[in-house]
Amino acid sequence: MTSPFAAAAHTLPKAAQAILALPGVQSLEREPDGWCCHLMPGWTTDALSGGGTIVDSNLRTIRDHVKGAYVVPVTEPELPAFIASAPTLAHTLAAEYLAAPAATPTDRELEMLRGWIRAEFQRIPVMVRFEGADIPLPEMLQRWEHSGVLFISVESISHPFLTDIENALFRAVHDWHHIVVNADSTLNGEILAFEHACSTAPSEIWWMLRSEIVLQAAACIATGEFQPQKLVR
Repeated sequence: MTSPFAAAAHTLPKAAQAILALPGVQSLEREPDGWCCHLMPGWTTDALSGGGTIVDSNLRTIRDHVKGAYVVPVTEPELPAFIASAPTLAHTLAAEYLAAPAATPTDRELEMLRGWIRAEFQRIPVMVRFEGADIPLPEMLQRWEHSGVLFISVESISHPFLTDIENALFRAVHDWHHIVVNADSTLNGEILAFEHACSTAPSEIWWMLRSEIVLQAAACIATGEFQPQKLVR
């Protein structure tokens, strides 16, 4: 039995059928303003300048643009030389963070993270105050020791998945964990805070905590500045 696709292709003009037979061509459809041709994902041609779609009323033009299609080579992100070659743990983790693609948590994972943040924030036994200015960890610790108040910065609070309020609560939880385990702002201190967080968090969100706490800190330490925020599995 002939498939519907094959039957449909058979009714196309021979020039269109020839285009569909070219390597990398995924589809060719007639539209109101001409023909629309899609290459397979990851394919392109020099004529398409890296793109994968062309719309034109002339099939010859389309053929000239899609013939010779090739798979776009995937290249690893280029890392600063001092990160790629440095042997320290901070630089190794920074390279992992910078090279990895941004990951998207599932709805369940995100809801579990939000629930954990709310629960942990409720367990903080001291007053929490939020301020707009940056508050480095040593300053936060000093102010807490003198006042008994946990001062948390909400500067640059935007987060790819959490609301501003959720991220502010997360910062408070994280800084309180630093106090609980007596962790400083070094990478080892961040790892201690991460391990403490995992002791109360469901295992499904450990990867997000590692990305948020350990990998982000390592990237900041290695490069000397806070890197664009993302989640890395």
